[in-house]
Amino acid sequence: MQHKKTICAVILFFSLFTVFTRGKKDAVGKGGKEFSYEEEILESPGLDDKEKILGLKDFAQMHNSDFVCALDYFNQCKMLIKNSKCYPVCSLNNPIKTYTNLKQKKQNQDEKNNPEVKTTVNAEELKNDAKALFMLSIVFPEMMRYSAFRDEIETRVTSVMYSCGSDSLICSIGYMQMKPNFASYIERCIQKYPDLEERYGMLNQQGNDFTFDQRRDRIKRLKTLDFQIQYLSAFIDYAVKRYHLSDKDTEYQLRILSTAYNAGLSYSEKDLMDITKVKAFPNGTNAKGSLWNYSDLTVQFYNYVANGFSFD
Repeated sequence: MQHKKTICAVILFFSLFTVFTRGKKDAVGKGGKEFSYEEEILESPGLDDKEKILGLKDFAQMHNSDFVCALDYFNQCKMLIKNSKCYPVCSLNNPIKTYTNLKQKKQNQDEKNNPEVKTTVNAEELKNDAKALFMLSIVFPEMMRYSAFRDEIETRVTSVMYSCGSDSLICSIGYMQMKPNFASYIERCIQKYPDLEERYGMLNQQGNDFTFDQRRDRIKRLKTLDFQIQYLSAFIDYAVKRYHLSDKDTEYQLRILSTAYNAGLSYSEKDLMDITKVKAFPNGTNAKGSLWNYSDLTVQFYNYVANGFSFD
């Protein structure tokens, strides 16, 4: 066991050294003052962080590069979801109806403003867009927090430590910022429902993480976007059943699901609703710069895309 830990430590050291030195080279020449708008907000007189009400539009101004990159990740994931046809079984009727109504309203407005332009909407395409948007809105705040450089470091650390049996120094992986213990928990959750167990048969480790091979295989899965989408779909299906959300309106579903994704499935529905009032994004509760609520960002992003990528 001591020999294995020594090997892990050596691998970890060289992994961090390699990534860090490359990251320093990549950072050369990136000067200038960043987040001046954020500094202006943070230093505004008369308000403390808890009183400032900021939304997605403010985040996009204060962290523009993070927001633009997250939109690119969103589009990549959206195409994969639509091509794989991997959608949750539960809860999508109301989101489809909501999205369709928003698109129809915008189409009517566009035609009113420009009668010569007639747009044709493909119903099946609209349905698929609605499903993909609903799923990805839940994790979009994670995409805004994602950093390719940091992710490479954290993934290497997690791969070494978790595969070698350690549950310390475990970090989130990929665009959706999933941890291996989240994945193993979802594997166990779907076993509680025969329909989900059958549907997600590809997630067949049953939450076991007792051996090197089991842990290594789970890390390999989380490194691929296809499997992250499978885990996200399974999470939504399970959470909808757990919190009886299938008949709830779209915004309520998004708030509960996004908060559960961010805070954990161990909370009751009431506790999750209480958490939706807390500002803990992106740096954690009571941390400097945590001016946003995760579920607010989720709902606002959903509306932003549904309204044609417009904050108006």
